[in-house]
Amino acid sequence: MQGRGMIGPAARRCDAEATGRTGRRRGLPLAPSARREDFRQVTSFLLVGGIATAAHYAVLIAMVEAAHIAPLPATLAGYLTGGVISYRLNRSRTFRSTRSHAEAGWRFVAVAGGGFLMTLALMEAFVVRLGLPYLPAQMATTGLLLIWSFSANRLWTFSSGERTAPADPGGG
Repeated sequence: MQGRGMIGPAARRCDAEATGRTGRRRGLPLAPSARREDFRQVTSFLLVGGIATAAHYAVLIAMVEAAHIAPLPATLAGYLTGGVISYRLNRSRTFRSTRSHAEAGWRFVAVAGGGFLMTLALMEAFVVRLGLPYLPAQMATTGLLLIWSFSANRLWTFSSGERTAPADPGGG
């Protein structure tokens, strides 16, 4: 029954309760299990980002200092290393995706490429056009892109395309 005779939010609430749907649909509050999953994904995404960044810098420093390779190719190698780590860990740990590598891989590259272009545009706007110092500008850019990257990867790159309701904690 879909809230027979009711109109608006009450009908939607009744419909969701009757069919067992919970979560973000139609403005309903998140179930505690959904909030925990959101928190787990965000903290995992941040941790994976830290690991990928550390790997990027480790490769960069090792190639420049130990192998005497120029910084530009060294940073690109570091970026690729960090990207592979980020893809693997975000796919398996953060988002627990079952999307095939053939599908998720090109989507991840597209999101990373979009992030690269957005970084260019934002830094151009902040530093060149507005004259802001580059480090605060980079910090603002990183924060904005962190939100965009998490959302794009969660909703598009690693999403199965299917939405399922969280398990009923009452067992029913």
